[in-house]
Amino acid sequence: MALSPQFNPINGVLYCLVMASLAVGLMCYTASHSSSRRQAYDFPPAYGVNYLPYFAKKAGYYYLERDVALGKYKGGFVLQTDAGTVLDLRGHAITCTSPNTAESSGVLAHSRSNFILKNGTIARCQFGLNGVAVGPGSRNVTVRNILFRDNYFRAVMIEGQDALIERNVINTVMGGRIFENSFAIGIETKGPNNIIRSNTVYDVRGTGTGEGVGISVSENGAGTVIKDNTVTSSGIDDYTDYAYWVGESTGVRLIDNKGSNYIQGFAASTPTAGCLQGNSFTNNTTNVLINSLQWDKKKCPKTDRQ
Repeated sequence: MALSPQFNPINGVLYCLVMASLAVGLMCYTASHSSSRRQAYDFPPAYGVNYLPYFAKKAGYYYLERDVALGKYKGGFVLQTDAGTVLDLRGHAITCTSPNTAESSGVLAHSRSNFILKNGTIARCQFGLNGVAVGPGSRNVTVRNILFRDNYFRAVMIEGQDALIERNVINTVMGGRIFENSFAIGIETKGPNNIIRSNTVYDVRGTGTGEGVGISVSENGAGTVIKDNTVTSSGIDDYTDYAYWVGESTGVRLIDNKGSNYIQGFAASTPTAGCLQGNSFTNNTTNVLINSLQWDKKKCPKTDRQ
């Protein structure tokens, strides 16, 4: 059969190759576009932080791009959402430059939930992390791998439940002058079911007649676990009151902790209840002082939260 004069076999082959190439390209674009959409959905947006104060109003992953300083303002990184936020310091530092008479918080997170703070340094603030409740307390806050250095009033304060505070170093909390007689506390929680684990706390001293406390479960701490922490000081004086303190709480577990060079290694007020297991409180004026009979001093019941 004769071929049409308009038909050229070579042109036909080229036409097929071009159309096939276009089809493959379209398929690749569609796959790439779908993948991009999936990635945008799976991973939260990222926001670089290079100045303070910074107000985090949206969920996402926030990270320090460099060391930053907080001057006259009360809050450095100010969390304003509960929708799920990470602040990764990435090895950088937040440093407050206001005097010890001024209110300052490296991270300000009043009653904020679903928040992770990690990987860096917070220094010379009244509060390193200020999680004081304004209204309902927080839930699901994690503080991990932070050096809190030379803060004045509280290194970590969380008022809420289900917090995890682990693998941090608190090096010196003292000198706060907001109040004439300021208490100084390395790690303080108020609320149930928190975990304070594998932290090191060094040199916490009050101001005036204020007390110095390494780790404090101050109130409403039912179910809180304090495990594998070390609290010590450079020497006992009138301002090193308690390595560990539990007040107005039941079901608190202290397991495998160390406390030394304080007036009281561990003390609990009345009424409190809990258990002690495997702790080492040594070289304190009084190693253990419990004003309640509701403490098991030998063994703690097993729990998944340990």
